[in-house]
Amino acid sequence: VYMETLAIILLYLAAILTVWSMLQYLKAAKGSLLDNIEL
Repeated sequence: VYMETLAIILLYLAAILTVWSMLQYLKAAKGSLLDNIEL
């Protein structure tokens, strides 16, 4: 029971971290594009 619950929690955390890192990457990409346009 503990192992199944732990596995579900780890998968949930992994999904959140993946989405968060993707959003951070998109923000960085937008920022660099805006900087290039300004230059």
